Amino acid sequence: MYHTAFQRVFIDIEPILREARGFLVAQRKTRLDNLLARLEELEAAIEHHYFFHDSGLPCIPSAFDFVCDPEVEPLLRAPSTLEVSSATFARVLPFAISRRETKFRSEFGKIVKANVESVPDNIDPIELAVASFRCLNCDAQPLRYPEILAHPCGHE
Repeated sequence: MYHTAFQRVFIDIEPILREARGFLVAQRKTRLDNLLARLEELEAAIEHHYFFHDSGLPCIPSAFDFVCDPEVEPLLRAPSTLEVSSATFARVLPFAISRRETKFRSEFGKIVKANVESVPDNIDPIELAVASFRCLNCDAQPLRYPEILAHPCGHE
């Protein structure tokens, strides 16, 4: 297309492009506002859960600890027309917390088993007296589970 022809076409389509861009920017802002509101609802559900259920954890997980959970993520991504409240998250949160706890116990257990000889299968390796960890960032030690979850280097 020649330069002059392009300029004529561009003059005709420029308002359409500006309108489309404005629509997309507004739509993106709406989705972002919706996501932020849902993260606040998730945070409220987490705080409520841990207030009424003593988990023994030295720190309360944040909403971002659950955003990739298979039951939480769809609620965060649901259309804005769907009402998602802290009560909605509260229904799936016990399962998400259980999955998170199982994952961490398994990961830390594998570390202990890899470094301690002959841990029987019927023994939870992170319950052993030798199950302490050292922070590779600040060299803090001994860190035990679940206190290690509250260590500041893990939240940077």
